[in-house]
Amino acid sequence: MAFARVNDLSEDEIIETLQAILVEHVKTQRATQKADTDSDDDEMAVDTPTHSSTLLPSLQTFLSALLSYPTSAKPLLAAIKKYLAPDAEGITALLEVMDNWVVRRSNIEEKLWMSRKEYLRSRKRAKEQRAVVEESKEKGKQKVASIATDAPPLLSSIAAFTSTLLDASFVSLLQYAPSHRVLKSLRKRLQDETVYAAQMEKLRGPLEPFWRVEVGKEMALAEGGEETRKESKKRLQESLALVGVGVGLGDVGVYKVEELVL
Repeated sequence: MAFARVNDLSEDEIIETLQAILVEHVKTQRATQKADTDSDDDEMAVDTPTHSSTLLPSLQTFLSALLSYPTSAKPLLAAIKKYLAPDAEGITALLEVMDNWVVRRSNIEEKLWMSRKEYLRSRKRAKEQRAVVEESKEKGKQKVASIATDAPPLLSSIAAFTSTLLDASFVSLLQYAPSHRVLKSLRKRLQDETVYAAQMEKLRGPLEPFWRVEVGKEMALAEGGEETRKESKKRLQESLALVGVGVGLGDVGVYKVEELVL
């Protein structure tokens, strides 16, 4: 797909392509709904042919690539107004995908800390990706490394794209009654996620010193070496000092930080 090979696709080109895929998606939805209705009326009804094109990716696949591709807010908004805003039915289909992704993303278990086995596996994967990037640079080519995954895009990407969609087409959606259900659903789900994010943000300060230590280890490994115990201890002390915690023992809000030597 062009998203992985071209680094300067314009927002206009991306949304124009999205419009073509969205038209086929809506046609397929209508054909499926009509087939379901006909089968309810007549058990002997023949299958209704679908309109989807095998040459086009699915709407979910294209949207997932779009949300991970770097774009600018204003050109993206202008392109959506130009190609998609008048089509309230199409925008509703996009919002339904966003709503489904928010549900899936909120059900994914977020671990605050990796096990030793997971850490070593992630280090190996990161090293392999760096090797691919370095090899592509040597050949004078730009390559976007990607890992095949069924996970939905990041919640921040979903929220940003949904906000742009609503900015471009909110008036049309208000006049299109079938869109009201998904709008209400998105509002509730995003509000719940916003409250959860605000609660988790409170842990940033207390955990940041330890995150800085891990970053130091990552940098040492990336440079081909390994951080010594003395260097790790020094980095932790510097990090704790940034948040006003003493070297040996200190308080961070309702938390206590102690140095444990094994």
